[in-house]
Amino acid sequence: SFFKGLVKGGCVPGGGRRPDEGCIYVKNLPSDTTDFNLYEMFAPFGAVAVQGVKAMIKEDGSCTGVGFVDFQDPEVAGGAGGAF
Repeated sequence: SFFKGLVKGGCVPGGGRRPDEGCIYVKNLPSDTTDFNLYEMFAPFGAVAVQGVKAMIKEDGSCTGVGFVDFQDPEVAGGAGGAF
């Protein structure tokens, strides 16, 4: 898509390659968790990267209980991970 092309090309702030230190692994999520729910939970801690939230979804549409949040600032990721 057009947007993905812009992200891949580095034209969107926060869309380029980011270090793994900014990514946190979230577990024990409810089965109805969505990407947007993760964004709502973690955005108050700091800037989340473009397309930086992902709830892992099963074929039936329910969450596997695992998700990932990618912050632009690794220090924010440490604080957010410790809060939950």
